Amino acid sequence: MFTTIGGLVLIIVALFFLLSRAADLVIFNIRKLGETLRIRVFTLGMLLGVFTSLPEISLGINAVVRDVDDQRQIAARQR
Repeated sequence: MFTTIGGLVLIIVALFFLLSRAADLVIFNIRKLGETLRIRVFTLGMLLGVFTSLPEISLGINAVVRDVDDQRQIAARQR
C-alpha cells in the first residue's frame, strides 16, 4: 500500500501533521508552565532552544576534541 508514490506522500503529510501537533503541544505546555511558575514565556522559549541544540553542540565539541574534520575521517578511523 505504501510502496507507491501516493502512499509515501500520504505518510509524509501525516508525519508533518503529527510534528505540527507536537509543536503546538510543547508551546501550549510552555505557556502553562510559565504562568504557573511566573516566568516569562520568552525565557522558557530560550531555554527550550538551548536544550534542543545541546545534542548538536555536544557532537561539535566532541569532534573538535577528537580532531575530526569530516565524515571521511570518521569512516577511516572505524576501519
